[in-house]
Amino acid sequence: MLASKNDLPKLNIGVLGYGFMGRMRSHALSVIAYTYPKLGVLPVHYAVAGLGEEQLSQFASRFGYLYYTTEWRQVIADPQVDAILVCLPEHLHEEASIAALKAGKHVFTEKALALDSLSGHRMLDAAMQSTRIHMVGFNYRFLPAVQFAHHLIEQGVIGKIYTITGRYFQESGHDPQRPAEQVGHAFGPYQLGSARGLGSHLVDIARFLVGEIVAVSASFHTFIPTRPMLDGRAHTVKADDYAAMTVEFNSGAIGQLATSKIATGRKNHFGFEINASKGSLIFDLEQLNCLQVYLSDTDTPELRGFHNINVTEKQLPLTSAWWPPAHNLGWEHSHIAELKHFIECVHAEEEVSPLGATFEDGCRAVDIIEAAFQSSQENTKMAC
Repeated sequence: MLASKNDLPKLNIGVLGYGFMGRMRSHALSVIAYTYPKLGVLPVHYAVAGLGEEQLSQFASRFGYLYYTTEWRQVIADPQVDAILVCLPEHLHEEASIAALKAGKHVFTEKALALDSLSGHRMLDAAMQSTRIHMVGFNYRFLPAVQFAHHLIEQGVIGKIYTITGRYFQESGHDPQRPAEQVGHAFGPYQLGSARGLGSHLVDIARFLVGEIVAVSASFHTFIPTRPMLDGRAHTVKADDYAAMTVEFNSGAIGQLATSKIATGRKNHFGFEINASKGSLIFDLEQLNCLQVYLSDTDTPELRGFHNINVTEKQLPLTSAWWPPAHNLGWEHSHIAELKHFIECVHAEEEVSPLGATFEDGCRAVDIIEAAFQSSQENTKMAC
């Protein structure tokens, strides 16, 4: 007999930041409580930190947080808080994550883990010195179609992987008059750019599906070199609007990965194609409930072709908690499943890998993109 909601042990969550991802994580916490009745622990909206007291107050009230504060260090110092979700801008990830780990909290940090390798490795060192669970918010690992692709690859169904072609295109920077801050191009010496922002997802998925990346050759481009700031001042853009990366895997596979913030018409276009010795896989985030699968040795010749597999069947673990088959899931469900996995691992005191991304995975993504940036500057292939 399941315990009632009030009888479950509680996991008090402190959220740092209430912007886009703070709102998404807060929503996920609300949904987890009733979607996964066998989870064995009840995540609690305990504390939230952010700027702007009036908006913060409204946010805290809407999600039922016990209290709010404009000082994120207060949440970390609270002995009643068990786990910290770092949903702050990327340049603040290091200070907040390390402080939380040193305070004995479990830590979930949004991607990109850091903006440069030195910062990322300091965070990884802190995680390795801690006994607490650490995880990075690479939510695309938790799309049912991506996990189905991972399963097919792990089972050897498509054979030896030859190539992966991946892309992450958005139009957020296609308008030259859009302020630099709104494109992510004004975060100081390590501006976000398309590769550090979008590319962190792309690199992580490539590693998750194909294996470790050992070398990269890249070309970064800034098509709009000057943008206004929100205050009207001119800003010289150093971050890339577009990046093309050729990556080599330790298995011998090759990848072509491209990112763009100037892809006019593309709101959030993420996808990949994997070609292997016995088949191929295609995924498109804009059709996220489907995985296209081609198997060369299973179909009769006249029926060979890509099959569009709906990934909402109950035998798939990420969809079994939701709706009947073909009642499609959405983008937010990946965040819900991901945060559920983090909470489940905290409760069971188990590592989040290999399904979830650890700080080591986050750090590897930072290292690879930094090597790509250096490759572009020096016009040479770089080891990762």
